[in-house]
Amino acid sequence: MVFLSLFIILIIGIAIAKEKILNFSSFLLVSILYIICYGLVPLVIFTIDIPVGYEGALGNLRYDTEAYKDLYYYASILALLSYLIFYVSYRIAKFKPKILFETYLLKSNNINKLYKIAKWLFIAGTVFFVLYIAIFGSITNMLLGNTRMAYGGEAEVEVESPFLFLIILAKIVIFSVYMFWGIKKIDNKKAKLYFYLSLIVALFLLFRFSGRLILMTFIATFALSDFILKQKLPKIKFIFLAGLAGFIILYGKSLFKSVLYEDAFSRRQERYADGGGWLTPFLDIIGGFSFPYRNILHNFDYNDYQYFIDILQAPLYILPRRIIPIKPVETTIEINTMNILGIKGGIIPPDIVTYGYLNMGLAGVVLVALLFGILCKYVDSFKRKGSPAISIIILVALIFIVGFRVMYFNPKQVVTGSFYFFVGLAALRFFKPKLKRSHFN
Repeated sequence: MVFLSLFIILIIGIAIAKEKILNFSSFLLVSILYIICYGLVPLVIFTIDIPVGYEGALGNLRYDTEAYKDLYYYASILALLSYLIFYVSYRIAKFKPKILFETYLLKSNNINKLYKIAKWLFIAGTVFFVLYIAIFGSITNMLLGNTRMAYGGEAEVEVESPFLFLIILAKIVIFSVYMFWGIKKIDNKKAKLYFYLSLIVALFLLFRFSGRLILMTFIATFALSDFILKQKLPKIKFIFLAGLAGFIILYGKSLFKSVLYEDAFSRRQERYADGGGWLTPFLDIIGGFSFPYRNILHNFDYNDYQYFIDILQAPLYILPRRIIPIKPVETTIEINTMNILGIKGGIIPPDIVTYGYLNMGLAGVVLVALLFGILCKYVDSFKRKGSPAISIIILVALIFIVGFRVMYFNPKQVVTGSFYFFVGLAALRFFKPKLKRSHFN
């Protein structure tokens, strides 16, 4: 298994050897996640003696590495096959290089129209957020109603309302921040105030969602967009960004839980102080990327295939169920959770390999990887270098949304988690500025 894990890391490493951060692409992000999730994770499992009593994800493996070694081989080979199919389809697919929204971003100097679109998205998202808070009665109750902040998963404050879906609509503020950042690079005076106002609201929203990944990618989107725009990669800033990502992985949950528990952060600090040096935080970081590999281990004998029904019913995921009582059929995230934990509910999302397997077995793994490679090639056909700032930041945000499907390949999460982004894209396309003499020449 050690050799196979190293082989996977080597093969993918060779595939991305010529990729550059300053030309950040979905192919690069996807490949790195394949390396971590399906190469590094099993390598750590088989080479590091995990301490007895370790309570992280890697300390709770159901299948013994010796007794079930064949199962681990099967999981790794399946992951390698998935990447090879993805790589081939990505290289074969051809799309004409273009700039995102070129006809009305690059060839229009109507900054006022872009500014108005961003402003109305910000105002609408803020209103939705205020209304959502009003449902709970106060900001404190709203935060106490977040189950992800509770150790036991039970909210301190529960509210029954048909309008709880407003929090999903409120996330369009995040898209407005991206727009204001891009506009600010062109006309700083006009967008600077709204950029900081929308940034404050967006950060508060992200704190409410208590997701380490969405917070981490939000911060990274601005940093990488700035690097790409300037075509410079400051080593100190990049190291700081990597360090911040590690901090969010290790302490993010504790920071969110500190709203309910005053000692949440200190508990985490004590865990690392008493955990034997570097090993515990290292295992925690790797463990954060381990569920995709563990998904495969727990689903290898599943044969009640779903045949991608959750893609067909994707529009149902955004409907407010208390207003429109149409219940979708069981999704892959619910099936994956049941197969791993034996409980109902969507807690553990399927990864790209498991998603294909749950839907059509080995054929599903091949089909999903094939189509995903084509999708990534299409996304990467949009130019980063030389594009206007607003095109760059929207594209970088899209790359994160697409790239992390390696770990979270579930239509329900895409629709509900990224709905705000597609609403923003639709608004930008529908209310597009009229063409004028190029402002960017």
